[in-house]
Amino acid sequence: MRSLIKTLKFIYRAIPVYVLRATAKLLAKPLDIHGRTIIIAPHPDDEVLGCAGLIQRLVKEQEDVHVLIMTGGEASHTGCCNIEHNIIKSERRQLSKKALGELGVIEQHIYFLNFTDGDISFSDKEQVIQLRHYIKQLNPTNILVPRSDEGWKDHIETNKLITSIAHEEDKYSVYEYCVWFWFYYDWIINWKDSRILQLNSDEHQQKITSINTYLTPKAPCGKPWCGTLPSAMVYANRWNNEIYFNVKL
Repeated sequence: MRSLIKTLKFIYRAIPVYVLRATAKLLAKPLDIHGRTIIIAPHPDDEVLGCAGLIQRLVKEQEDVHVLIMTGGEASHTGCCNIEHNIIKSERRQLSKKALGELGVIEQHIYFLNFTDGDISFSDKEQVIQLRHYIKQLNPTNILVPRSDEGWKDHIETNKLITSIAHEEDKYSVYEYCVWFWFYYDWIINWKDSRILQLNSDEHQQKITSINTYLTPKAPCGKPWCGTLPSAMVYANRWNNEIYFNVKL
């Protein structure tokens, strides 16, 4: 019975995924990104779930790819076990280096900002200052952030922070990438700003491999260091396409 309930829950969550995928393939324009790119990830794994294909494509084109990971993801085992936060943070950061290295990102281009997991805030002046510093220092052509409607506080606040900073300069191209979009979907979607990147077979396989780099290693409690992610959400992000949205500043 428990297995049946689990299967029914997956089907319930997967149906909207199929609808969103079909709509994106019908309405989204091809993604065309070139130049130095910063990917802002609220937690270690967001950048791979949402952008692994794009990262590979940019690296292949010899474009600079930088990844800012805002928190250590230390809250991933809250309510599960008593593993110390600093241990979770350390393990997840090592997995980030490995997963991103598999995609071609050099370690010097990975930045850990040490914000508190669950406490990213648009109104936190210190967070604004730190992010503004990195963006000005790296001077990217493109900045990628999670979608504003992802239903996860750290993702929503990250979007607010970055779009606000980008608006100050008005010289960056900002795109939203999708992680929890497939799970906390909003049917009011501005598809005219959507972009799609079709992964070739090698890129797709490498994306799956790098996702597994995050999901396979287990903490002492037996669960992944990133916590137990919903199966429908992981399934959605293992697609051989990636969806992005161009942000009008």
